[in-house]
Amino acid sequence: MLLLLLGVGFLVAGGVAALLAQGSPRWSTLLGVGGAVAGCVLGLIPAAGVLLGQPVRSLRVAWDVPYGAFFVQIDPLSAFFLLPIFGLSALAAIYGAEYMRAYRDEESAGLSWFFFDLLLASMAMVVVARNAVLFLVAWEVMALTSFFLVTFQDEEESVRSAGWTYLSPPISGPRASSPCSSCSAGAPAHSISTASRRPRGSGSCSSSPSSASGRRRASCRSTSGCRRRTPRRRRTCRR
Repeated sequence: MLLLLLGVGFLVAGGVAALLAQGSPRWSTLLGVGGAVAGCVLGLIPAAGVLLGQPVRSLRVAWDVPYGAFFVQIDPLSAFFLLPIFGLSALAAIYGAEYMRAYRDEESAGLSWFFFDLLLASMAMVVVARNAVLFLVAWEVMALTSFFLVTFQDEEESVRSAGWTYLSPPISGPRASSPCSSCSAGAPAHSISTASRRPRGSGSCSSSPSSASGRRRASCRSTSGCRRRTPRRRRTCRR
């Protein structure tokens, strides 16, 4: 598991180094590609091992953030997704080094490699995160870095429009499906379950003494709490 986290660290470090060296397109490209390839190779080692039959690898560390601990795990399903993430991303980084030469004089190569390396790191954390807060943070970083990569040529109106269209589903989706969104009102569970069992428009029945006859007659405050008797067509109050 430490190899995977070390690979994520290489990805982040490579992106930050490429951003700092953006004044030199050659060095920014070299640092961005080097960090991406090194991080992907380190991440592939534990993922391939789990798929080949090694035991599940996990790491749990206590932290001050609410809702659990820093918990990451590589099981066979996670390893299955990590293989294309790291394998294809390493090839994309090597290809991108040559592809980005055409934009060397127009756009910042260091900025693009910074977002590319962060995208790879966030995708890996989305797959291995076993904590809701960690998963949501990794998901948001993945969505934002993808947005900045999509809007690489932001001087064009069509590119900016496509970027905003892309950004809305990944940002709003996890928030709408989050378990916390249904409890935003702060109502306790027993009150919610009690309210769900209460029939809509239920009425309450009370008895009041009659001054004329002295008998107690039942009066219904709403018709939904009363039931009909089919033979006499009379309404009787259900207590």
